[in-house]
Amino acid sequence: MFENEFRKLWIDHVLWTSNYITSATTAGAEHQKQVLARLLKNQEDIGNSIKPYYGEAAGANLTGLLKEPIVIAGDIAEAAKRGQGAKVNLLNKEWFRNG
Repeated sequence: MFENEFRKLWIDHVLWTSNYITSATTAGAEHQKQVLARLLKNQEDIGNSIKPYYGEAAGANLTGLLKEPIVIAGDIAEAAKRGQGAKVNLLNKEWFRNG
């Protein structure tokens, strides 16, 4: 049962990430914020799914690890849309450091 639920959470992660990329590059800012909020909620869901097996701290840690690169990537997309090349370069370095 855990395996199927966990698989669904990761499928959702792929779908919401794809939706966010599309939204960040083509849609309006309000839509982008809504999709980002849902994508970040998915990261919380993934973290919460491991809490019964690994504990609260591990779940919270996983959630943080999953959220951070998504937020940085969103900042990169915003800076790129605004033509802020220097900021894109700085954020890109942060994104790779995070990885």
